[in-house]
Amino acid sequence: LDTNGVFQWSERVGGIGDDAAFDLALGTTSTVYVTGRFQGTVNFDASTGIPSLVSAGENDAFIIEFATE
Repeated sequence: LDTNGVFQWSERVGGIGDDAAFDLALGTTSTVYVTGRFQGTVNFDASTGIPSLVSAGENDAFIIEFATE
């Protein structure tokens, strides 16, 4: 959303296993944090060159930071 609350974009992230987001928090400097879990292999943003993550077992936790810059 932009500063007026108008939708700007969306993107699906996740992998082939069971993925879930559990919580969302707003930071103090235009950041948003999301926590959750994933199974198997997951790629949160292939466009930036961030490598895929592979879970070490049944479920692994994640924390993602989204920032405006």
